[in-house]
Amino acid sequence: MTDVRFTPVSRHAKIPLNKVFPERGHACATPRNLENPEFWRFRAEEVRTIAESMRDGEPKRIMLKIAQDYEKIAKHVEQQAR
Repeated sequence: MTDVRFTPVSRHAKIPLNKVFPERGHACATPRNLENPEFWRFRAEEVRTIAESMRDGEPKRIMLKIAQDYEKIAKHVEQQAR
């Protein structure tokens, strides 16, 4: 079995998990991670990966909207850090 901490979750992921969350090695919603824009981008990528495998249009559309919202949160968190 592959160590998930070093394996991107999808073909689109560009950053290994250990680089995004070195303290835990996985995407856990801790208070520290909630202020990390990379956490939200990672979550968006997870949701997009799930949406890719869906066939039914409406659930897939909902999942893609969730991914967009996670991206918006990431941008908001970045702006708050400035």
